[in-house]
Amino acid sequence: MAVAHIGSIDQVAYRRRGAMRRVFVPYFVALLDAAIITVSAIVSGLSYHFVAFGYVEPVGKHLAIGLVFAAGFVLLMVANGYYRPSTLIFLTKQLLYVFASSFLLATFLALVVFLLGASESFSRGAIAIFAGVSTVGVMFSRPFWAHYILEATTHGKVQKRKVVLICASGERRVDYQNDLRDLGLEAVNVLDLNEQCACELLANLRMSMSKDVKEVYVFAEGVSRDVLEGVIKQLRDLPVPVHLVLDPFVSQFAVLPVTSLGDIAVVEVQRAPLNLVERYLKRGFDIIVAAGALLFFAPLMVFVAIIIKLDSHGPVFFLQRRRGFNNEPFDIVKFRSMSVMESGMAMTQATQNDARVTRFGRFIRSTSIDELPQFWNVLLGQMSVVGPRPHAVSQEDQYDDLIARYAFRRHVKPGITGWAQINGHRGATPTVSSMEARLDHDLWYMHHWSLWLDIKIVLRTFGAMFDRRSAF
Repeated sequence: MAVAHIGSIDQVAYRRRGAMRRVFVPYFVALLDAAIITVSAIVSGLSYHFVAFGYVEPVGKHLAIGLVFAAGFVLLMVANGYYRPSTLIFLTKQLLYVFASSFLLATFLALVVFLLGASESFSRGAIAIFAGVSTVGVMFSRPFWAHYILEATTHGKVQKRKVVLICASGERRVDYQNDLRDLGLEAVNVLDLNEQCACELLANLRMSMSKDVKEVYVFAEGVSRDVLEGVIKQLRDLPVPVHLVLDPFVSQFAVLPVTSLGDIAVVEVQRAPLNLVERYLKRGFDIIVAAGALLFFAPLMVFVAIIIKLDSHGPVFFLQRRRGFNNEPFDIVKFRSMSVMESGMAMTQATQNDARVTRFGRFIRSTSIDELPQFWNVLLGQMSVVGPRPHAVSQEDQYDDLIARYAFRRHVKPGITGWAQINGHRGATPTVSSMEARLDHDLWYMHHWSLWLDIKIVLRTFGAMFDRRSAF
């Protein structure tokens, strides 16, 4: 639900005496997370050096690491909206978010220590222990917050913020009220734009002020431009925030960059491929994540290689020709998961219960562990951590002919994960419609790229890894 705000924004609050205000919940959670992380850094660092070397180091160094890690963790969580009360109630997702954010930061911290040659001052063992302890500590706090918010809502401890809803008549009115209620808002008055003129609306709104109304929401769907202009003009006389909720078609453009053409506002609905600065920024992110992932997953990759050799005959790795940025060919690297080595034009997509997939191969495919060697492709500059997934050459040729926009995917580097994969379009694409759905997501990603979007996709990929419905 995209909202254009006219006036200030006031948040829903817990009004019951003695109850924590809802607006303060994110701040309390963030402060508690920062405290847990900082204390974990100090305790873990001091304990590690006492056990390993028999002496206790000064606290300052570990305090600094804890504060830096805590700041990075809180910024990641805030940037992705993970401190919102509506997000904190989903315990499983929260635990995945916490783990993914901690892993990303710990990997980055270990990589910085390695590149700076500061391993003697900052032990990777101490960093690993600290990251594990702090992650567990933060995870333990999440059930409390989920329980607190749900209990407050269930037992009426939350006083919903009273608002007035202005919309066109019709079946959608009930949907609007439900949308507001889910956001902690109570529509104490619903005014019909089709039956009342602007002056009558203003009179009714003034009467609603006696009900302690705090905000007004105007739903634009099904309302003419002239009527909207008149209503908004009249509402300027009221001393309350007014929010214009855009119709579904306009909503998709609300988050796009706005430029100007003289005095005309222009929305960029389709962007060009990444500019030079954006490419360097994305490449830096790729190098940091890929190098950190290869270091972090090295023990797992060695273990997987051994199991592959024990499970079936054949090489550990499987190389297959793909097309990358600007149609340049490259060999993608995967852990071998099949008993055959198809890589040419006659390659057949894997299907459910495919007899070619080995016993261990089925597991590493369903968990995407077979994709880990592709971080090497990222380091070589052939792929990106995030981008459209590269398909086999035979598929590329097929869909180039069937789907007119398909070639646009190759305007950026292919990725290990992508916007399509975290939104349910992972695995085989047996039909043209399934490929078109994936393509729509790939093009959306290309047109809306930002570094924060890449970080968000990486974090959400951890959750998608456990969805085995389309991976086989």
